[in-house]
This record gives sequence, structure tokens and C-alpha cells, in this order.
Amino acid sequence: MAAVSLRRVSKRFGAVEALREVSLDIGSGEFVTLLGPSGCGKSTTLRIIAGLTMPDDGSVWIEGSEVTRVPTYRRRIGMVFQNLALFPHLTVAENVAFGLRMRHMATSREPEMVTSALEMVRLAGFEQRYPSQLSGGQQQRVALARAVVFNPDVILLDEPLAALDRNLCEAMQQEIRDLTRRIGITAVFVTHDQEEALILSDRIAVMNQGVIEQLGTPTEIFDAPCTRYVADFMGATNLFEARVKGMNEGRLMLDAGGITVTASTTLDLSVGDRAHLAIRPERIELTLDKPAAPAFALEGVVESALYHGTISTYRVRLPDAGNATLVICQINRERKVASGSLEPGTQVWVSWAPESVYVMAK
Repeated sequence: MAAVSLRRVSKRFGAVEALREVSLDIGSGEFVTLLGPSGCGKSTTLRIIAGLTMPDDGSVWIEGSEVTRVPTYRRRIGMVFQNLALFPHLTVAENVAFGLRMRHMATSREPEMVTSALEMVRLAGFEQRYPSQLSGGQQQRVALARAVVFNPDVILLDEPLAALDRNLCEAMQQEIRDLTRRIGITAVFVTHDQEEALILSDRIAVMNQGVIEQLGTPTEIFDAPCTRYVADFMGATNLFEARVKGMNEGRLMLDAGGITVTASTTLDLSVGDRAHLAIRPERIELTLDKPAAPAFALEGVVESALYHGTISTYRVRLPDAGNATLVICQINRERKVASGSLEPGTQVWVSWAPESVYVMAK
């Protein structure tokens, strides 16, 4: 039985269709991330699960019970918001206890439950401090403790790390991942950050214009995008339109703007069918000399080079290649040394393996 289930949920705000018949099952103890840009419907989905927004159509189920019209305070759901919503005039213990009192669960065990929740997030001994006396990461942990203190069925996290600096964000990602798995709680996380979703999730639902474009494990989403939108959003910056030319030893031969590309795919495509091709920039090899293998290689000129520290990004112009004239490559430091100097204007060879080409139906 799914811990959370959405069944054909739709929602409109005036003329805007925020969600369109979204269905999603989340298993008990599973960490699922709703990923996408602003306006894709991910926060609306989270608010419908929480009961903060009512769907126009469809139903919401939690632990086998329909809760579509059940008010938020009667759903066993913990929530962590982007702004944390801590009360500055209350101590850490009082902020955590607020989660119990709002659900009329304040009993003689309240101090014990608050202490236990703070121990979960490694804040034992901080009970009498105020939010202003805490670091950003400690405030995040207080918000987490308040969300789990009453032992909810599900925890919902609405971009809780968006306002943190990179180092603190990475530390809190580890905190959230460790806590949710340690206590075995079902978690639904909202973010626009692809890397964050890949780090935290058991599965990712990539959303676009009110629908789920693809649902899968981080590996499936990253390595095998099923639509051009997912490929583009997950950073496969080399996206080409192509037409199937034929088959060769079980592999597709496709024409991508004048370039013949060989690709492996499980899609059932025939000669003449149109498709999208995606090649991740880190899967492309750049060399100064024509490689002996693979046999497929294209000559081009480095148009620009951007240094990112551990990696460098290169834009390579492929002369006379129709609409596939620009290839973006990412080379890590070790590969850069092996490739030699790759300054703008350098003649290079671009190559990739057939397994690095993702084929998506048009």
C-alpha cells in the first residue's frame, strides 16, 4: 500500500491549469522529490497533499485513507517550509512543542517527546535558546524536529534549503537524507535544483506545466531521459532533431542535421521516423588528434572555454554540419591534461560512444 497516493488530481487557478490529472504513488519510507522550474506545479502538488490547497478534481490518499477534504491539522503530516516559520519569541523547545500543541497532542510526555526530537537532529542541550541565537543550519534542524516530533506518517519539505549558502546546503542535504532514512519516514521534497534531487531521492518526479514528464530513480532520470524536456532540464545540453536512416548491427543509424549518428535504444522506431537525440556534455571526448577508436569522430574548432575548477566547459563548432553545428563538452581536470591545450580557436576532434546517445521519440 502506498503511503501517499494522488489519483488524477487537477487544479486550476483562474485560466491557469496548475495540475492536470496527476497520479502518483509514494511507498512507505520512500523519499520522492518533485523537481522542476517555477510554475511547473510541484508546490501546488505538495500543498494539495498537505491539505493547504483543495484539488478541483481527483483524490488524495494517505496510509490507505482518503483525505481529499480532511483539514490539514487532522492529517498526520509534518511540514518544513522554505522560510522555516520559527517563532522568534519562543525557545527551541517551545518551537518544537508547537507542533504537538497545534494537534492537541500536548501531554505530560511533551518534554520527553521534544527532547527525543531534538536528539534526532543533534540539538540536545539547545532547548532554552532562541532562534536568533542559532546558526542557519541549526534553525533548519529545529524546523525538522518540529515536523517529526509527533511521529507523522509523512513529512513534506517545500524547498527548505533554497536560502542557504552552498556549503551549508550540502551539509543540510546530508542531514535530511540521514534523518529520513534513520527514522524510516515517508518524505516528499520540492526543489528546482537538479543536483539536490539526485542526492536526496529514491525517486524523482520531473514536472512540467502541471504534469509529471518522467518518474524514476535518479539514475534513470539522469542517464535515460524519456522526453526532450527532461533531457534538457537535467543538463543534456546537446539536443538534436534526427530522422531514422536504418539499422546497423542492431543499432539505429540516424541523420542529425547532416551528421550520421549511431545509437542504442529500446524504442521501436522505423526508417523515416523522427526522434530527439541527447548527449550529455561529460560523455563527449575531445582530443587534439583524431582518435583511433571509436571510428566515429568529427573535426571542429573550440569556440569558447569556461573554467569551473574541477571541470571545464567547451563549446565546439562543427563546420558544415547543418543544425547540429555546436557541441558542448565538459572535461574534468585529469582529462584536460590528457587532451592538451584547448584554448579558443584550437582544432579538435569530437567523439562519443553509441551508448552515450539517448534517443527519445519525437
